[in-house]
Amino acid sequence: MNDIPRAIATVVIWSILGAILIVLAVVGSDDLTGVAMFLVIGAIAGMGIVWGTAGRRSEPRQKAKRAERLARRLEEEDLDDEDIVSLEDLLEEQRATRRLRDD
Repeated sequence: MNDIPRAIATVVIWSILGAILIVLAVVGSDDLTGVAMFLVIGAIAGMGIVWGTAGRRSEPRQKAKRAERLARRLEEEDLDDEDIVSLEDLLEEQRATRRLRDD
């Protein structure tokens, strides 16, 4: 949800990679290809870590917050059994739709 820190990390990683490659080119390294490939693979792996795992860690926390909020609302509202069953059915439909979309 909050992609600003991940975007900043992306810019930092690729900026460092660019700076290192520029320094290597200026110094006149003869075999720049091997080092460049190694650094690019490292940067891509870093992007996988930054963008791949950061969102997954916050999902359970967000789901727990949503469940707490829903429970509080259900307690606050004067819902009869029929309303609760229809809400549960809607939630099940949404979960099924998300599972299909994620697969």
